[in-house]
Amino acid sequence: MTVEGFHTYFVSGLGIWVHNDECITPVAAANAIASADRVGSALNKSDKNHRAASFLTEAQLSKGKTFNSTGGDGVKRTLLQVNGEMNGKSSIYEYLLQPGGTVSHQLFINGGEITGKLNQQVKK
Repeated sequence: MTVEGFHTYFVSGLGIWVHNDECITPVAAANAIASADRVGSALNKSDKNHRAASFLTEAQLSKGKTFNSTGGDGVKRTLLQVNGEMNGKSSIYEYLLQPGGTVSHQLFINGGEITGKLNQQVKK
C-alpha cells in the first residue's frame, strides 16, 4: 500500500503503522544530495536561508527523514527534511532530490518542523 505524500502513517488504535514503499532511505538520500548538482532555485537563490543548506555534511543529512513528493507534473521526487540550526536558531533544512539525481530545492525554514510537506509556511 502506498499513501501519497508521507513516509509512515498511524492507521489504528491497535498500534498499527503502514510504511510507504518506494521510499529512498535518509542515508541514500544524504549520499545523493551531498554530491548532487544544484539546479533551479537550489542553484540560483543566494539568500542566507537557501545558501546555508549547501553546508550540511552527508552525516548531518543522513539524520533526516525522507518522503515521497509528487509535483503537479506527476513526477515523483524525494523530499529530505532534517533538523538543524542556523545562527543559533534551531529549525529544519529541506532538500528536493530529482529522479535524475539533481537537487532543485534546498532551504532552511526558520521555525519549521519535519512534516513531509514541501515549503511549509510557518505561522509567526
